[in-house]
Amino acid sequence: NIWIDGLNGLLSAYSGKTVGEILSATVVTDDTGVPGSVSDSSLMISGATQGSGRLLLAVQNALTNAGYSVYEGEYGYTAWGTSYGIKVNVVVKDDVVVSVEVADSDYVEVTDSWDNKNIWIDGLNGLLSAYSGKTVGEILSATVVTDDTGVPGSVSDSSLMISGATQGSGRLLLAVKNALTNAGYSVYEGEYGYTAWGTNYGIKVNVVVRDDVVVSVEVADSDYVEVTDSWADKDIWINGLEGLLNSYSGKTVAEILSATVVTDDTGVPGSVSDSSLMITGATQGSGRLLLAVQNALQKIAQ
Repeated sequence: NIWIDGLNGLLSAYSGKTVGEILSATVVTDDTGVPGSVSDSSLMISGATQGSGRLLLAVQNALTNAGYSVYEGEYGYTAWGTSYGIKVNVVVKDDVVVSVEVADSDYVEVTDSWDNKNIWIDGLNGLLSAYSGKTVGEILSATVVTDDTGVPGSVSDSSLMISGATQGSGRLLLAVKNALTNAGYSVYEGEYGYTAWGTNYGIKVNVVVRDDVVVSVEVADSDYVEVTDSWADKDIWINGLEGLLNSYSGKTVAEILSATVVTDDTGVPGSVSDSSLMITGATQGSGRLLLAVQNALQKIAQ
């Protein structure tokens, strides 16, 4: 009756919990699969550990089957005699971050001696929420500049920063990036450009790879000209770019590297061998993009 009488209450305990909270909970089982402990006491009926563990594992399997995964990451360093850092659980679905949650750790997130510590305390939930909906590529492409001891001094993406709390924001971003790296994601930067007709044409990209398969290709900021305003059909490129970028997703690194682009002596693309990696009517832009992606992928073997 412990299980029978407590089941409805246990089921209710799941309501309101985030995917990250549930996937981060653990169940220790023996060699035959019998649960022996549940890490989250709120998801357990006292005296019914096996049933509580079975339920949690079933819920976790349901979330995994739905495409959710949780990855753990951390970043820390010692400065001014203190072990600063943060540990996180990052939930990902379809290569997009669903949520970032702070996990228990021995790191110091903010010292009581800092007069402005409430900047971090009051802003943390908003900063965590800022990660939701960002692609893995967007997060891995963001950078944190640190000093020799690991102290963050700047964060490239202002949307992932609390103004006035650069160090904490940088630690969080580096912890999230480490979680995604632990999950097997890697990002590579590549570019391709040339000067023709007095214009510096080209494109710069960030390519996310996992298990030798391209996850995404995103255009990075650069001084290159992707398309000139003087081209009457420039909308062919502008309207087709998103679809062209999406066409790289799911292709293997080998498939992309085996495609070829024929260029003239100045570097202007004239043809692309893989029609799935081309916008009809925008051969030059399509060729530039492919060559930039290939240049990024060449770094994998380096």
